[in-house]
Amino acid sequence: MKKFFALLSTFYFLLSTPHSSHAISEFRTNMETTYEFDEVGNANISHIIGLTNNLSHIYPTTYNLSVSSGDIKDVKVAVMGDSVSPQVDSQNSTTSIHIPVRNPKIGKDQKTTLDISYNTLSFAEIIGETISLTLPKTAKGNEAETFVRKVIVPNTYPELSYSSIKVNEASSSAQSRSYVFTGSGDQNLTLHFGTTASYDLKLSYLLKNNTSIAATSELALPPDTAYQRVVINEISPKPTEIVLDSDGNWLARYQLPPHSKQDVIADLSIIVSPTPVYFDPSSSAPMGEDTYWEQSSSVKRLATNLKNPENLYNYLLESLSYDYAQISRQKRLGAAAALASPESAICTEFTDLFVATSRAMGIPSRAIIGYAVTSNNTLKPQGSNIDILHAYPEYQDPSSKVWKSVDPTWGHTTGGSEYFDLLDFGHITFVRWGSSSSYPLPAGSYRENRAGKQIEVSIRSESLKIPEISYKIEPNNEISYLVNTGRSAIINEKLLINNQEVSIVYLPPFGKQQISNLKPGSWQDLFHEYGTFIMIPFVLLLISLFYLIWKKKC
Repeated sequence: MKKFFALLSTFYFLLSTPHSSHAISEFRTNMETTYEFDEVGNANISHIIGLTNNLSHIYPTTYNLSVSSGDIKDVKVAVMGDSVSPQVDSQNSTTSIHIPVRNPKIGKDQKTTLDISYNTLSFAEIIGETISLTLPKTAKGNEAETFVRKVIVPNTYPELSYSSIKVNEASSSAQSRSYVFTGSGDQNLTLHFGTTASYDLKLSYLLKNNTSIAATSELALPPDTAYQRVVINEISPKPTEIVLDSDGNWLARYQLPPHSKQDVIADLSIIVSPTPVYFDPSSSAPMGEDTYWEQSSSVKRLATNLKNPENLYNYLLESLSYDYAQISRQKRLGAAAALASPESAICTEFTDLFVATSRAMGIPSRAIIGYAVTSNNTLKPQGSNIDILHAYPEYQDPSSKVWKSVDPTWGHTTGGSEYFDLLDFGHITFVRWGSSSSYPLPAGSYRENRAGKQIEVSIRSESLKIPEISYKIEPNNEISYLVNTGRSAIINEKLLINNQEVSIVYLPPFGKQQISNLKPGSWQDLFHEYGTFIMIPFVLLLISLFYLIWKKKC
């Protein structure tokens, strides 16, 4: 169900026939809304709505306003300066305000003015040092003669980094900053203050080897993407290595004895951007059909009609309905079923239909399974098992070849908030499904039963700093390996090893890169590059020689 901040209806009174009504075109409408936020995200919202009669015998008698929040307080209404008592009804995440219009202005070109105000915490999301404001659109707002929105924030807010609608006027005072937006009444307004958000994660995994021989098992850690950088603070026990698959996933590998289990605890920190600003290590451009991404005739027909990802995104917003009763559902329906039963969708159906249809357009696309940080699980719902995960798609932009993430689920449930041109600060990637529609498994899936939580996420008070790189050389006959011993990936580095330049495009923590024909260097090079496991025997040998010389002299 879509949640709108909407001007639902205006009813009219005909002098000769009191129960008749006419279309809203009988009035000229002017709308001015002011959103004034405080430091904790509470907003005082005021609407000034002017209704000007186009006919001498028609005037408004009631006015209804619907607000996309079930948590509004202190509703106050005045008609032509006189206070009136509205009827306020809240249901789920929507509040309806029914206003009796007493003593309206009568006659052609006469204007009746309504003043409506209330408070809510629902329009602001504060994550660490970032603040996102989502101000819902107004139905029929584009039909108003004038439509003005003014947003006032305290100077303690970070600088404005993104606005989904062009700012027409900006000003500041000693205490606050103001932004004015004119027109675009049929569009949600999204504002981001700050550039990145940082998180600490504690993830638990259970690996099992049920076979009678030793085996290699792997788990997926949250990877670097164009939208996030990852730092491994601690992982216990340490993996033998972390390898990168074609979708850029980090796969930590462990050697397990026969018929054994292994608990793994990973403490990570992640910095997240709403735009693709980081290096993307993925190498694939996945296309074609897979389980849940059927290339059925109906999917291909939809792709032909819609032509591009933006049209597809808007189609999903309008055509699928989020079914809150299905959140705990274990069965994933897939793209074809989502198209056949659009009223039974959750995030996986929005995602699978986007991926399948994009691929039918000839555009590489894949699914992201991750964690979404939000204070409003109704407007921004997620999938739900024990640990709550969220699915959303990404596609490879045909012109720039950059992978761009979109979230049609949240775009739908928030009534059209901006989740196509950018995400927000709360989307954390756990895995990316491109080559496969269901592997690797994300964190939260490595368990024996459904009891207990495997995911803990907390917001960092300070922005994450990426640590310095660290590495060592592991010699192996003619071939040596450069091993990333640091806590984050080595990205686009040229390293000087034994007076030879070694290029690293991307190497995750615990990752290994083969180096052939490495010439021996000085003992200083050996100590720096090869570490103590080479130098300790050398030092012991020197000590032994000195001891033998001393003993001979004695």
